[in-house]
Parts: sequence; structure tokens; C-alpha cells
Amino acid sequence: MMRVIPALLLFLVVWSDVAAGQGAGQDLTERAAAWRMVMAPLRREIIDDGVEFFAPEEEWEILRDLVVEVISGTREAFPGPMEAAPEFRVVILSRVEQFAMITDLRTAEVLGAGVRGVTLARTVFVLSPSAEAAGYDWQRVLAHELLHLLARSLSSAPLPVWFDEGLAWSLDDLWRAGPIRRPGPVDMGLLALAVRGRKLVGWDRLKESFGQTEDPRAVRLAFTQAALAVRVILDRGGVEDLWAICRGVGDGRDFGAVLAEVSGYKLDRLQMRSETVWGRGGTRAEMNAARIIFELQTGPEGMAATDRMHLADLLWGRGRKAAALDILKGIDNEGLRRTAAWALRAGRLHLALGRAQQALDIVDTALELQCDDGQLLLVRALAYETLGREAEARAVMASVYRLQPFALDVCAHLQRLEGGQDEQDR
Repeated sequence: MMRVIPALLLFLVVWSDVAAGQGAGQDLTERAAAWRMVMAPLRREIIDDGVEFFAPEEEWEILRDLVVEVISGTREAFPGPMEAAPEFRVVILSRVEQFAMITDLRTAEVLGAGVRGVTLARTVFVLSPSAEAAGYDWQRVLAHELLHLLARSLSSAPLPVWFDEGLAWSLDDLWRAGPIRRPGPVDMGLLALAVRGRKLVGWDRLKESFGQTEDPRAVRLAFTQAALAVRVILDRGGVEDLWAICRGVGDGRDFGAVLAEVSGYKLDRLQMRSETVWGRGGTRAEMNAARIIFELQTGPEGMAATDRMHLADLLWGRGRKAAALDILKGIDNEGLRRTAAWALRAGRLHLALGRAQQALDIVDTALELQCDDGQLLLVRALAYETLGREAEARAVMASVYRLQPFALDVCAHLQRLEGGQDEQDR
């Protein structure tokens, strides 16, 4: 009972904020019931300078330090906006159904469009890495949502969705001292295919929520276009111009007027410049990368390859590693050999047969298209270790742990690799 009361109080606080800013959506009575069911079992404590943190009891201890890592890194990267931000909450939910229920999304939108984080007023919701079999870069998602929180708290008024999402997408690696993010080969390939097929996302659509679709391809294209539009502003004035635009809107001024004053671009000129950048698309190699991820695997050749991979799994399960590898080598399509499904199997088999360098070459090629795939990164770390490159193995395994902190094999590998470190580091 003691946990139910705080859960309901938090519900009233969050949804009064949302209702004041953008409308409350479904009936509050239904929301309260859903909220109570999901939130009541969560453990709540104050962390990192007043931030309320909620997570499942069994995950709380592990996630706490990793959440603090993101919050502290965000504070260091963006001290001004963080200083101006209101008190906020971070809620980690371990099941897709809970996440969809409490954020008013459909489960299909979470699964299909890949929505893993939502910011409602002063509360950030993120799906736990335990909800994904292979984990995912949930810390980047948390950083992304914190950037939404900062931008919206500075603006105090709705920002154009393309600007809000483009800002968060572009800056969500800076908390870990990474660079401003640029679209990768698959993103640029999707853009090139959209230009060729005259299927770019229009400005009217870029003003709406990107998550209201079940098509991951459409969502990724929208983010790519938004990021490139924001990049036009960044290339002229840098990150501070983005925050200045948010502050100007927060002073009650029109977004277009503030944009022109801060960046030198009138809105229509910025749109024309962005469309020019979009129109350049990507290279032929980048288009092929997009086709590999979004078309080849689901086409006839991809389905046939899936059958061969299942046969290889059966042979491997019976101890016939060399025969399983021969089956995989029979898939001679170079595109399919760059997919995570093929590379993961082939890399693991090469490792099992004592061929660490071949395993490393295979997964390195696949990671060019799927750079944050935890399973491929795990094979890379094990290959490094086998080759005696222990410092590189430790660094990669540490990144895998952040993607999959609840995977026992990952924890065991990391502990073994860090056995030479002092107790505090371990």
C-alpha cells in the first residue's frame, strides 16, 4: 500500500503537467489504473542531485550507476541547459507492454517503429535493456530523452517536431564525449532511395510525432531528414545556436523569427537549404547498405538464406562445426554476408574452430552497417582476447556490458577480462 500512494501522486503530478501543456489524451481514470499497476512495484529513490529514479527492484542496483553516468555526462556536456532544467524523473520499465501502456503508445508502435523512450512533461520513460534479447543502446535513448527535456524546458512552448527530434538525435552522443552525430551509411542510403522514389517525408509530416507508425524504415528516414535540417543550423552556428533558439521561443517569440535572428536562416530558406541537402542523397554503396538492412533480408533470396542458416544451426547443435560453416559459406550473396544474422553465426563458428582473425574480419564488416549490435560486438571482444589484444577486448566488452548489463555471459567475460584490474575498477 505504501508504494501505491506515491505511484498515484506521481501520476497526478505528471498528467497535470501534460494536460496543462498538450492535452491529457485518454480518460484519466483509465490512465490512473494503468499507472498504478505499472508503477507501484517499482523501486524509487533520489539519485544524482535530486533526480527521482524508478526501476524494477531486481534491476535497480545495476541500472542506477549507468543512469547516473548518463545524467552526469549530460550535465557536463550541457551545463547551462541542465542548470536551467526543472527537477525531473527517470523511469525504467522492463516490459514492452508496460512501456506502451504508461506512455499511451500502441505495442505495435514500440515494436515496429522502435520507440524506446518517451518524455512526458518532466518525466523520462525508457525501456530497460532487459526487454531486448540482445540489449540495445538504451543509454543513448536516455540521453536523447534528456535532450528533449532540456530543449522543451528552455522553450516552455512546443517546438517544431523536426527541430526537437533533430536536436536530440544530433547531440545524443555528446554526454559520453562523442562527436555530433551524423547519419550513417544506412541512413544516407535510405535517403537516396527516397529521393529516387520521390518518397521523402514532407515538411507537414515532419511537424508530427515520428513514432506514430509501425514502419521502422519511415521512422529512420524522418530522423535522418530532421538531423540533416538541424545540421544546416549547426554548421553555421554550432550547438549554442540550438539552445539560443529554444530560449528565444521560451521568451514567447515565434519560432521562425527566432530562427532567422539566431541562425541567419529564414524558415523558408532553411527548408530550401535542407531540401538541397536531402536531394544529394547518398552514394550507390550507401543505397546498397539500406537495401541490405531493409529489403534483401526479407526478399526471396533472404528467405532462402534464412533456411540455410537454420540448417547450419542444427548442424552446429550436433557438434558439426565445420559442416555448419560450409553451409554458411554456401550463401554467396555479399550483401547477406554483411547482415548481423549471417556474420554472427559465421563469426562464432570461426571462433569455435580457432580462427579468431577470420571471425574478427567478418564481424568488423557487419558492424559497418550495424555499429551497436551487442552480439556482434561480443564476438569482436572475444576475437580480440583470443588474439592477445586484451586492452581492446576489455574496452569492447565494457561497451557490450552497457548494452546488455543483465546478460550473465557478458558479465562473466567482463569480470574475467578485468581480473588484472584493482578491486575498485572491477
